[in-house]
Amino acid sequence: MKSLWFILFSLLFVGTVSAQDGSKLLRALHSGNYQKVTRHFAPKVEICFGDDVFFLPKSKAATKFESIMNELHPTSVTALHKGSSDNKSAKYIIGEVKSQKGTYRLFIFAKRRGDRTVIKEIRLEPF
Repeated sequence: MKSLWFILFSLLFVGTVSAQDGSKLLRALHSGNYQKVTRHFAPKVEICFGDDVFFLPKSKAATKFESIMNELHPTSVTALHKGSSDNKSAKYIIGEVKSQKGTYRLFIFAKRRGDRTVIKEIRLEPF
């Protein structure tokens, strides 16, 4: 059921995301610079890791996300697909995270908030 939801949700946002924005996030993830990612978090963030779902304020979400990533020790982070809504108010990245603990599907969802784009959701699910 989760996979079906994931596919349907992803199909709602067809288009392209700025290659530079997405590439910077993925490079930061690959290099272990998680603060570069978490500084773009929205005031409230949904973090999903496997079957665990957390709705957290920005500071706690940053701590949780960094903890998850430090536990995984990613060896590579690759973009599989990037996109945005037609009006460019929402963006997403679907990627693959390979780590010492396995391979995970990465989903990052972001929305425009004023003059910036903030990350509202990050999902890591086993492939």
